[in-house]
Amino acid sequence: MTYVPYMTVDEVRERTEYKADDFYATDEEERFDELLERVEEEAGATIDSFMGDTSFHYEEGVELEVPAPRRASIELLYPVQDVLMVEVLRARGGDFQEIGENRYYFTDHRLYLHEGQKASRSWRRRGRASNPLRSNIDRVTWADMGRLVRVTYNRGYTEVPANVKSVQMAIINNILRNLRLEQSIGSISPDAVSTYVNNREVMTEDIEKRLKQLTRFGGTTMVI
Repeated sequence: MTYVPYMTVDEVRERTEYKADDFYATDEEERFDELLERVEEEAGATIDSFMGDTSFHYEEGVELEVPAPRRASIELLYPVQDVLMVEVLRARGGDFQEIGENRYYFTDHRLYLHEGQKASRSWRRRGRASNPLRSNIDRVTWADMGRLVRVTYNRGYTEVPANVKSVQMAIINNILRNLRLEQSIGSISPDAVSTYVNNREVMTEDIEKRLKQLTRFGGTTMVI
């Protein structure tokens, strides 16, 4: 996956707690910008990697094809913005067939079939009282629809969420702090950045917790 920056060098420079003369003997702004560009890339790629190689950037027409699960939901890449088409392959050797929008709905994380009962097993059709446990068993699943499901959808954010940038800046500042402490002033190279990304002082427990919260079910994402 090709990394797409979450922040420009100017944004990073404005938000970081360090200046060029913290790292170089003379005021070398250009060299410092090169360092910030590399640090931004490493920090952003760390976020994407932690989330399963998934970017928060907007993507159109993402296609997912999966064996139809024996449940009413299919997990999609967070955050889902719109589902364009859902198709099912009913029989081996057949063609995918589109199903109507009235058959499904979606959340930020998943695609769901609308609740429905398997007609051949519905207790209501037999005139018996509804049993909630039995209803869950009788609910239509994707496996009842066909063998494979293909979903085409849009996901991600057109503007990077504020809390994603906040976590990235925390990682960036930790990387710069380690670079400043562990390298001789004037010898810091952008190529040395990756050495510090997995350092315990960079990926702290607090940062890992914040990363997990970025896409947790029911979590919130602030867009700026």
